[in-house]
Amino acid sequence: MDATQTELPSPPATRRELLLFATVLIALLAIYFFGALRPGWVLSPSDWLLATESFREPGSAEYEPANRLLTDITNQTEPWLELTAAEWGRGRVPLWNPYAGCGAPLLANSQSAVFFPLNVIYICTRSPYAWVVMAMMKLFIAGLGGFVFAREIGLGRLGRWFVGLCFPFSGFLVVWLQYALVNVAMWLPLVLWRVERLVQRPGPWAAGWLALVIGVMLLGGHPETAAHVLLVAGTYAAWRMQCVLRLGRPSPATQSLNRDPKQAAAPAAGNTRTVSITANIGWFVAAGTLGFLVAAVQLVPLAEYLGRGQSWYQRSRSRPGPLEIARPDILAMPALGAPYVYGSYRRGHPHVEKALGMHNFNDIAGGYSGLTTIAVLVPLALLARRTHRWVYFWVALDFVSVAVAYRFPLIDNLVRLIPILNITKNQRLLLVVSLAHCLLGAAGLEAWQELSQRVGRWLRITLVGLLLIGAAVAGVGGVSVRRLEPHIRQRALAHFEVQAHLRGLPADALQDRAKRLVQQSLTFFPRYYLGLAGYLILPAGLLAFTGRRTQTIRFPLILFVLTLTDLFLFGRGYNPAIPLNQYSAECSVVEFLRIELKRQSPEPFRVLPLEEEFPPNALGRFEIPDLRNYDCIEVRGNLAFFEPLWGQDSDRLTSNAWTSWERVLSNLERLRLANVRYLISTNGPPSDLSGVHLVHQHGRVGVYEIDRSGLFSVAPGGAAEEPGTVSRIPATIREYRPGYVEADVNISTAAGQLILAETFMPGWRAWVDGRRSEVTPYGGVFVSVPIGSGQYRVVFEYSPASFWFGLAGSLFGIAGVIGLLALTHGGSKPPG
Repeated sequence: MDATQTELPSPPATRRELLLFATVLIALLAIYFFGALRPGWVLSPSDWLLATESFREPGSAEYEPANRLLTDITNQTEPWLELTAAEWGRGRVPLWNPYAGCGAPLLANSQSAVFFPLNVIYICTRSPYAWVVMAMMKLFIAGLGGFVFAREIGLGRLGRWFVGLCFPFSGFLVVWLQYALVNVAMWLPLVLWRVERLVQRPGPWAAGWLALVIGVMLLGGHPETAAHVLLVAGTYAAWRMQCVLRLGRPSPATQSLNRDPKQAAAPAAGNTRTVSITANIGWFVAAGTLGFLVAAVQLVPLAEYLGRGQSWYQRSRSRPGPLEIARPDILAMPALGAPYVYGSYRRGHPHVEKALGMHNFNDIAGGYSGLTTIAVLVPLALLARRTHRWVYFWVALDFVSVAVAYRFPLIDNLVRLIPILNITKNQRLLLVVSLAHCLLGAAGLEAWQELSQRVGRWLRITLVGLLLIGAAVAGVGGVSVRRLEPHIRQRALAHFEVQAHLRGLPADALQDRAKRLVQQSLTFFPRYYLGLAGYLILPAGLLAFTGRRTQTIRFPLILFVLTLTDLFLFGRGYNPAIPLNQYSAECSVVEFLRIELKRQSPEPFRVLPLEEEFPPNALGRFEIPDLRNYDCIEVRGNLAFFEPLWGQDSDRLTSNAWTSWERVLSNLERLRLANVRYLISTNGPPSDLSGVHLVHQHGRVGVYEIDRSGLFSVAPGGAAEEPGTVSRIPATIREYRPGYVEADVNISTAAGQLILAETFMPGWRAWVDGRRSEVTPYGGVFVSVPIGSGQYRVVFEYSPASFWFGLAGSLFGIAGVIGLLALTHGGSKPPG
């Protein structure tokens, strides 16, 4: 075939091809997660607990975990889903988490994803082996969505397979795989697919499916990512309807196959319909409304929690003003093409991005879709701009997303004027960048034959030159790292000295980590940079020797395989597989506390770890209540009450912090009021600290008991709401479970307030001797009811109206979706 001839498009995907694609994707996923599919192995990063003093045997060497960064999976994802499964198993809705803070909403924190359908796999099995199945399902849905969307917009066989196989292994989905972010992010291609279908065939069938996908996505539990997905979907819908209005042709696939711009302006026979833009907008509004209603059971409690939470309130107050120029994250941009350019937290890797003032690895590597993709295929997509008219849209969206994610001046300022985006972490828009690069890379593969044209030859020469320059820079970096050893050592020692101070440790406590970081840097970076240089030479060679033989499928296939291999090497093992005994490991400190909980049952108590032992929420993994709560929302009243304990070194107020014996000494009454009975510390208490004594010792770690703490207290009427004015009272706890307390109390003082050491939230109800009593917040933080002297049976229950309103909304939304899908008349349902 002559290079100037128009290549016939590959036939549209059939069901047989779709089945073949699904089979290949499943096989690749099985290879990708082979380590976690082995008997006795679990997909989890929880072995980092073994690196703490509590889990280390005295005198043993420090354990290096598989991935030290993924601690939130251990502290949040796994214990929250375990609690959710336990509550569903007992026939109760998981509304309350008794193991975080002084109790906290569980359903309402959203990231618990209580109603997310994929979590049924764990809820039904409660097996640690479910984690790998759920991870595979997430990437399978992302890949399948990428494939059908690529097919819908007219990509040929090679292009749609490229999108479907590369997107699920791209940076964002890999680094956030076991977080709630991917519960939402994996639906992005499917949402776009259903948007495209609704543009092409407006009606109840397409609107119903779009509503269902949006609803399930919103149940995934990450509002920020959902906002980004819906923003992209809305932008795409607006662009497509503009195309319909201008060209009178709803299908981008038809536009893609038509190479003549003059013909593209006229509708093709048999493929046009009279489309009312107003009606189309109406169907989109209906789909979006029903999608939000489907997820209302989670969104309404979330809105109530956010209204009383600290995180988003503080974000809205701390964001720079629209006229203030923020420092752009230019240093983070190389990670788009070289994700490990600053190392990572994987075993054996150094990690220097935080020391250089950047976000952590997960935040900067989210846009990675393969070095060959961004360096070769995305530029080649410009040659396909006439074949695939949507290239213009995705290039523009890619540029805007990069500009917002890395805070380019002016664009970043404009974003701060947009509601929702002015408080979200917009670096997470790298999800959009990764999908855009996959789509543009697919178009670039299909435009390979254009390299023989005049413009293509100049582009080919330019790309070869840039790739060789990049290889030279990487090579120079690889051989220069060792010359920087003194500077690296100085920065590492200073960084860990500051970290030790923040964690309440001696200045030299983390110096071994600093020395290990230096050694890892001198080993890892030369090897990585030199490997990067060699890798850049491969596509440069392909481009240089392509010549006029551009019609062969060989070179695009080589680039396809090269990209997929690159993505495999990037992500395989990032979410580690660990032995089952490490996943379920316990230490003597945990065993002691669990024995005490069982001995004192049903009366509960709380624990406060000091220094860096057991980060916030880690104890919840073992069903041990922790005074701290880090769920990215946190009740403002609770944080304000305990603020003297945390001693923030920044303007960000959170309980995701360490405390010290000095702060404990001055806040013992607050701890007693909060029913904190035990402290965990690697340093002994000051000699003048009375009321606290050692009850368990493991190496450097001691467990200390606080006297006179309790679940119930009483405050005299009219007294100031301060910890020093209350007194603990005897109580017989009859039942204590998440969101429910029943007890017999004996009040010997005059009338006042009975205080339950549980976080106050709207939805707490109380009965005193069977009579309903008004619940008010004591000190802005604890549940309390008015009470007089005497003996009483008291019952407290958390049953928020926001849940019931949300449930009613969800039932209405599901009924609406079913109604739309049932209305298949008038050609609304697509054939096949």
